[in-house]
Amino acid sequence: MGRRSSEVDARVWPLIWAIILVFGTFTVTPIVLCFADPSMPQGFAEVASLALISTFGIVVGYSLLPTGRRGLLQRPVNVQSLRKVAIGVLLTYVVVVSVLAATAPSIPLLDAVAGNAADQVSVSREHFLKTRTGFMTPAVYAHAILAGSLVPYAIAGLLTYHLRGRMVAICTFFFGCLVFAEKAFFLKSIIPIAIVNWRHGRRRSLLAIGAGAISCLMVLAVITMRNTSEASSESGSQTLYGYFSSTYSAEALSSPTKYMAWRALAVPIFTAVDSLSAFREVHDAQYFLGATSSLVSGVSGKQHIWFERSVFEYQWEQNATGTGSSNTIFFIEAYVNFGIAGVVIFSMIAGGCLAFLARSADPALAALWPLFLFAIYCGGLIGTLLSNGFVAVALVTLFVRCPGGYRGTGRRVC
Repeated sequence: MGRRSSEVDARVWPLIWAIILVFGTFTVTPIVLCFADPSMPQGFAEVASLALISTFGIVVGYSLLPTGRRGLLQRPVNVQSLRKVAIGVLLTYVVVVSVLAATAPSIPLLDAVAGNAADQVSVSREHFLKTRTGFMTPAVYAHAILAGSLVPYAIAGLLTYHLRGRMVAICTFFFGCLVFAEKAFFLKSIIPIAIVNWRHGRRRSLLAIGAGAISCLMVLAVITMRNTSEASSESGSQTLYGYFSSTYSAEALSSPTKYMAWRALAVPIFTAVDSLSAFREVHDAQYFLGATSSLVSGVSGKQHIWFERSVFEYQWEQNATGTGSSNTIFFIEAYVNFGIAGVVIFSMIAGGCLAFLARSADPALAALWPLFLFAIYCGGLIGTLLSNGFVAVALVTLFVRCPGGYRGTGRRVC
């Protein structure tokens, strides 16, 4: 009876977290803000409505997908074969990062350590990846797929079966995240690590790795922002509307802690609102019909629309490289492409994908569901599935059956 209850918990917790992220952040919070500050723009109420629709779609999609079973097409693999594949993925990641570093005009981490201002480090980061063209374009996509899901999956597999080389793999990925001087990259590494260690009851390992990741994040924040605190403005509005807007950025830069809190609490919400404003004011509210995806636009023959860049320009003006992007939760991408119908369909697909990951018989794949949630929380669904490699990982698991491993309970997963 207890085991059956644990299995029920394990099936429910991913959905609960999805509801908390979508409904709690983008419906409850904007509604509270609108009541607390009547000067809030109409866009906050609209985001709340879209998030409510999205929440229902996720619940339906999650409920429609049956519990994961081992398919007839799956071929069994042993643990050592899994280790070789995981090491191969890590080596490929090292090669790709090395090639990018060797051909980049500058290294973001070295620029930060040298004392360059945050905006200069940001430009360096853009040159490191987003401005690449020509023969380096495949390396950019390869890095997105590897760092987005393949490397976290490989690390989760090494940790799940306690295989040799797991700590080297973790340190390698941590170092790759440091090279970019991008704080969000650490979540891609720490999320699957935390889930696997929590399920196995390795609380000391989890605390040690978590402490190391948090330390790296804080050091990186201090390094990249130490030259901006003196130039920060004290004129930022203290109203709720002022805090939940891009105009507060100057004051938020006065300290790393204040900036990170503002980025976590306010930026996701007002970026969703600004995305709808940019959609109407810059693009005349004409639905893009999938043109925000380079793959979809290429297949359909439409011109690719860099919507994230237009939102960034709407909020802060474009940066020196012209590649600044403001990413927001997936249902905004769905709405600007296909309207309300898109929000419903995309949300159902997101719920189904979440269930596929969380209910997988592969414990390493099951450890990726929080990473998937994080990806669609701050990015589009199409890019998460294709550019971040979740489709590639899912296809592999349809044809490969990994050894049975400890999967833990829903109580521990949370």
